[in-house]
Amino acid sequence: TKSVSLDALKGATRYIFVDLGQQDLFGDSIRAIAVSDGQQTAVIEQPTKKDLEKIANVISSAKLLVGHDLKAMMHLVGTGQPPAFAEASAGRHGVAPTAIFDTAVAAYLLSPGTREFDLATIAFEYLRLNLPESASEKLAIVMKLHQALERGLAKEGMTKLSAEIEMPLISILYQMECAGIEVDRKKLSELQEKFAIVIEKLTKKIYQLAGHEFNVNSPSQLSV
Repeated sequence: TKSVSLDALKGATRYIFVDLGQQDLFGDSIRAIAVSDGQQTAVIEQPTKKDLEKIANVISSAKLLVGHDLKAMMHLVGTGQPPAFAEASAGRHGVAPTAIFDTAVAAYLLSPGTREFDLATIAFEYLRLNLPESASEKLAIVMKLHQALERGLAKEGMTKLSAEIEMPLISILYQMECAGIEVDRKKLSELQEKFAIVIEKLTKKIYQLAGHEFNVNSPSQLSV
């Protein structure tokens, strides 16, 4: 399929796949990003800072964003690569489309006891397809999975759970991870000292009840 420019994409739905290269000292590197409107696909090889910013804007304005492991993708595109873009993204728009559908999360909802939810595994499980090499072909797999998993969720009566709780939570978790948490260091130090005193008193009481000292942190000694 011939690649088009991002500006050529139409409609309000965007499908995205981020093809990762080998890890370097700075973490994951992006080999290519494929974005589609369902009919046409734009493939950006080795995206630059400017490319990532444009892709983030495209994602942010979408009414529906479909992809695999979208939270990780949001970090890579929205705040992960490169560092200079992280500051711009965090300050201006971030990556927050109106609605999202994550094929990894959908597969988890349908098979919560399964451990593997990588694209290759669920592509074979639900489509009986092996994962191709190119980013555009992998994106085509994601698009097919979207349809198959939506049918599966509907069949199991989980469409509402997916659309109203699980999928919206992805963007919330992404924003939380970007913002981090604020802690009161002074209060934490006070609690550490307080808990240390409590633990010391409890340890002494345990020694008295046991009749001798031992390592209370050792499950094997504690069970004797």
